[in-house]
Amino acid sequence: MNEGRSRARCDRHHERILLAGGVMLDGVMNVSFIDGFVPAESDTFQLIDLGTATVTGWFSSVNAPAGWLLNASGLLYNNSAAVPEPRAILLALFGLALLPRRRRR
Repeated sequence: MNEGRSRARCDRHHERILLAGGVMLDGVMNVSFIDGFVPAESDTFQLIDLGTATVTGWFSSVNAPAGWLLNASGLLYNNSAAVPEPRAILLALFGLALLPRRRRR
């Protein structure tokens, strides 16, 4: 992480960016695993803690190890593990609620 960013150690032993107040994100986010760390395919990392921040904008690009993506919630995940965003889960539940129910006669 670059100087000037707020950093904190997480319980899972990775760094994250803590956001507070009004924050505008832009530029390039570079993510790498260090010291030979090889995460499991199912691992996820909350790299950006949005907290109570009012966030505008997002990174113009995210450079992460092959197969790893950073979603709009600040979660780094392995694309092959297919971790859905919370909004996708809510949308799916809403769609299921709208399905017509069959009545038995």
